[in-house]
Amino acid sequence: MIKNKLKKVVRWITNLFSDDTEYRAVPCEDLPDTYEKNVLYLVGENNEFWQAAMLCPCKCGDLIQLTLDTKGKPRWQVSLNKRKQPTLRPSVHRKVSCKSHFVLKDGKVIWCTWD
Repeated sequence: MIKNKLKKVVRWITNLFSDDTEYRAVPCEDLPDTYEKNVLYLVGENNEFWQAAMLCPCKCGDLIQLTLDTKGKPRWQVSLNKRKQPTLRPSVHRKVSCKSHFVLKDGKVIWCTWD
C-alpha cells in the first residue's frame, strides 16, 4: 500500500518537472542498430506499419517494442497529428524492469498515476 502511494507521488513529481521534449515519428523498414531518444520508430512499408519501437521515456535505456499488427495481441494503434507528432493507444504499461506506465499523446509523454 505504501509502495503504491510512493510510486504515485514519484510519478506526480516526474510529471511536474518533466521536460517538454516532443517525440517524433520516424518510418523505417527495419529497426535501426542504434536508437535515438524521443523517437518513435514505425516499422513497415508503404505507410503500413506492423511495429512501433522507442526507448523508454523514463530514461532506463530499455527498448520498448509494440505490436501494431491488427492480428496481434496486445496491440497498439498509432496516429499522427497535423504536425506529424505521434499518439499511441492504449497506454504503455511495462510489467518488468522500470514498470513505467505512460501515454504518448501528440508527441508528449503523459505519465499515468492511477496504478
